[in-house]
Amino acid sequence: MAAARPAIGLLAFLVATAPLAASDKALEKALDAFGRHAGYISATVLPCGGNEDEVAWFAEMVEGMVRKAGATDEDIGAVTRSMEQGRAEAKPIARDCTDEGGQELALALMQLLDEVRSGLERRRA
Repeated sequence: MAAARPAIGLLAFLVATAPLAASDKALEKALDAFGRHAGYISATVLPCGGNEDEVAWFAEMVEGMVRKAGATDEDIGAVTRSMEQGRAEAKPIARDCTDEGGQELALALMQLLDEVRSGLERRRA
């Protein structure tokens, strides 16, 4: 029985920390998805008639959104990296420059921000 104690202790540890690990992964995915989508949106600015100042303003706005949600500097760094990657990979379409297309992009960003908020709340709990 004494030989089983380390295994039982390890099992108890794994069971206790599994939800934390799962919530960390969910938060990582949410931060990445939010950042990539924000990157896509920032890639639409120039083709839709905007300028680099507007791209920079949007990046600041995105950072403010996740900071207000309770993100750490590390979380914001993850979003920034994902945003850069999303912007580099983006292939904006003409529809993105319409009111309807822009509204769809903004709505999707807000939905992804909700997922980030949920992940941050789970981490704080």
